Amino acid sequence: MSSSPASASTEKSLEFGRGLGIFFVVVGVLTIGAGFLAIVYPDITLIVISLLFGINLIIFSSLDLAEVLFDYDEDTAHRVLGAILGVIGLILGLLVLRHPFNSLAVIILAIGIYLIVAGVVGFVRTMSTLTQNRAAQMMVSIATLTFGILILALPQLSLATVAILAGIGLIARGIGAVFIGLLALKAAKLQTV
Repeated sequence: MSSSPASASTEKSLEFGRGLGIFFVVVGVLTIGAGFLAIVYPDITLIVISLLFGINLIIFSSLDLAEVLFDYDEDTAHRVLGAILGVIGLILGLLVLRHPFNSLAVIILAIGIYLIVAGVVGFVRTMSTLTQNRAAQMMVSIATLTFGILILALPQLSLATVAILAGIGLIARGIGAVFIGLLALKAAKLQTV
């Protein structure tokens, strides 16, 4: 007995949703861990913070671009905002990874710009949708934006201060990823019922 093409397509969609949900949760937990490491060990070297943040930028930017490509329920404005965030994040992540020995100013600029753009995009996307989790999403966006502004606004940051602020920003971003992953898993579970 063969299944219909529609049910096979639905099953693939559910598997993709579950896989994406698990991926978001894992990336979120790893990002939270990296954030805690940056806070607990603020005297880490410039190359370590460059690598941590560069890899994280590339992963999150790839997720933003994947969401744009595969979330057909989003309206055009949301998809464009996600694409802008993804492209900016990829460029900044590659810049930080390509030149991990660059000055602290370059890393501060990359981290600050990304957190500000991510916070603004998250806030705008949250404000334009009515969901039951809107308040939590807004808090994560505001925290991300706030730490991006702090990183750029404080002109004489030491590496330890950048590590702590970036760590807090990573934790906020990681919480957001875990939240999105759990929502994706919940949605996939509800569709199987």
